[in-house]
Order: sequence, then C-alpha cells, then structure tokens
Amino acid sequence: MMDKRFADLVSFACQRDSDAAQRLREQYASNHLESAQLEQMKRFLFGPNRALTDTLNTIIQTQINTIKENVDSYARGDS
Repeated sequence: MMDKRFADLVSFACQRDSDAAQRLREQYASNHLESAQLEQMKRFLFGPNRALTDTLNTIIQTQINTIKENVDSYARGDS
C-alpha cells in the first residue's frame, strides 16, 4: 500500500501549472507495474506466509481493541 500522504503530495504537485508539474504528470501516468512485478511486491510486503501475517494482525488488533476498551472503561470510572 502506498502511504496516503505521499499520494496526496503527488496529487498536489500534479495540480500545479509548471513544466515540472507537467513532467511529473507524464511520469506518474506511465508508472504502472506489470502483474509479475505486482505479485513480487505483494510477497515483499506480506512475506511468503500471508496466513501467518493475517493471523498476527488479527491477534495484535484484538489486543489493541481490548486495551482501548479498558482505557475507556477506566476513564469513565467503570473499574
């Protein structure tokens, strides 16, 4: 996934009225990954065992949610 801030920056720069912005628009328009490249990048981002990564993500997210609920409960004085 691309960082949204970077995408916003590129979008903003492309909206300018200058030669540099025109070159950026041209480069951005031609910047596409082939399907083989895309698959390789997916493996790089998620590793060879996507199921393990998804499981770890679920466990961590569950723990974060539990901590948030406990903090909210403590802040309300429910403890």
